[in-house]
Amino acid sequence: MKYSYKLILAALAIGILSSAFGIPVSSVTKKYFENFDFIILQDRIVDFDEHKTFYMFVSAIIGLLIYLISWLIRPMQIINDPDTIQQIPNGKLVARAARSRKTGKVPPFYPTGWYRIEASSSVKVGDVKYLEFFGEHLVLFRGENGKASILDAYCPHLGANLAVGGRVVGNCIECPFHGWQFEEDGKCSHIPYTDKVPEVAKTRAWPVEELNGSIHIWYDALGRLENIPWNLPDLKEIKEGQYVMHGVFENFVEAHIQEIPENGSDVAHLGVLHVPFALNKYLPFISHRWTANWKAGEAPEDYTASIHLTQSLLLFGKSIPFASAESDIRQIGPGVVYITLYSAFGKFLICEHVTPLQPLYQKINHVVWGPKNVFSRNIAKVLLAAFSEQFTRDVAIWNNKTFINKPIIVKGDGNINGFRRWYSKFYPEATDKTNATTQDLNW
Repeated sequence: MKYSYKLILAALAIGILSSAFGIPVSSVTKKYFENFDFIILQDRIVDFDEHKTFYMFVSAIIGLLIYLISWLIRPMQIINDPDTIQQIPNGKLVARAARSRKTGKVPPFYPTGWYRIEASSSVKVGDVKYLEFFGEHLVLFRGENGKASILDAYCPHLGANLAVGGRVVGNCIECPFHGWQFEEDGKCSHIPYTDKVPEVAKTRAWPVEELNGSIHIWYDALGRLENIPWNLPDLKEIKEGQYVMHGVFENFVEAHIQEIPENGSDVAHLGVLHVPFALNKYLPFISHRWTANWKAGEAPEDYTASIHLTQSLLLFGKSIPFASAESDIRQIGPGVVYITLYSAFGKFLICEHVTPLQPLYQKINHVVWGPKNVFSRNIAKVLLAAFSEQFTRDVAIWNNKTFINKPIIVKGDGNINGFRRWYSKFYPEATDKTNATTQDLNW
């Protein structure tokens, strides 16, 4: 160690002499090394060997610090696989579980409304993605104008999947089979081997809204894709860049979509399923207390509903101030929920999305947003971890329950009947396609 600076200074001196006086580097190095004691190199080796354990320890500490810093600054991601033992009893696969339990007399599978289908950040200009939602096969792409578009996946020409081998050309997606190009509105605008494009050469285009960090699709079970009656609101903090994404929590649930938002009106379950603390087995003196109030929106925003939720963490039955929080929850249609959470550490936003993949099979996504700083990022991670632990308890119930069409409601259950009346507005009139009471569920 003590000779290292001499070697550096010698190298610098050689470079300066060589460049300043035009002396060849070879002659300078030769003269220098004639008087150089090479024993110092042996000393360096011996010195390193004597302190090898110390160097290894310092390296390990530096590596640990780098990992810790990277963990502190990156967003959290929690993805629950649908086939885990926690989700399905005895580790059954989803399809087996769907056939092995009583489903009950369920409403139509796919209510009308806006649904999240992808994170905006995961679809770059020129990207093409294959999607399956609502039992439909779709292709998502982003044109050179930056706009995200969704079309039916299969080319109307000879049925090739546009998402498998297809590419973006300008603002069109090009079929990998014959090179037909389709615009954002689904119309074919170019066929490479003919001058005339038939009027009938088009595929279905789906309405798309991109906001709050997500790409959303409008679904109507009766196929009405024009004159959409309502739109999703921009969240100011996200739109203006005040908040950034701090974490994602994702689940797959084998239940009817209505079961998930119905939890908000089911006040009684909060005092049973969600009272125990995450470490209640080891810390039985800590518990939760919840209060909630569900309310349907009024015209012209009767497609919304709201909940005010308070949560307290109790130590020996007494509230812990910094561990308490309040939430204003706004449901917009059947598949989107925006949660504003007020804690002792600041305000955070949670965007909850429930999107049907197949009958009785939902993808549930929670995205946490907060102020742009490392402190808020790690508070958000703690909140997300606690939220995921509580939500997973519901998932275990949903994956194994039956839908009761006419439940027995008692005082203290909450406004479940009011919720069901409100939610029914998103169901179309019974059709062969959506009437779940007559459909075969062996999908």
